[in-house]
Amino acid sequence: MNDGEVLAGGVANAGAIIRIGDEVRRPASAQTELVFSLLEHARSNGFTGVPEPLGIDEQGRERLRYIPGDVAIPPFPKWSLSPGLLASVSRLLRAFHDAVADFVPPANAVWNTELAHPDGGRIVGHNDVCRRPPTRPLSPSLVSRRRSAPWSRAQSASFPR
Repeated sequence: MNDGEVLAGGVANAGAIIRIGDEVRRPASAQTELVFSLLEHARSNGFTGVPEPLGIDEQGRERLRYIPGDVAIPPFPKWSLSPGLLASVSRLLRAFHDAVADFVPPANAVWNTELAHPDGGRIVGHNDVCRRPPTRPLSPSLVSRRRSAPWSRAQSASFPR
């Protein structure tokens, strides 16, 4: 049931992410509790480049605060290919790593293991930074967190595709 504006972008949940007012609703997953905990931790450390988790709606979807901006989806707009955006995303990723460096996951945490470091890693990596998540202007946000998992800073910084 689409009771709001379907948001463009995304591969795993294409067509299933909607905006209702100042909220985004998307399908919940086994990682939802962990992702919400991670987002709250990052925000409590002053990092505002991730959405504020608001809970679960009556249909079992995640509720997140909407972050305004343009999402770079194919065909990629010129602004999404600029060196300035790459530098901005790099700074954002570094700030995220700093904000979650002391994150302790809940005891019952369910990580997405698809891209997790085999040894657990020292930080939580975003693991899905690509041309699609950044938004315009040049202070992007990290809106997708489903692939978050333990990684090293070097691996996370080298992963953007």
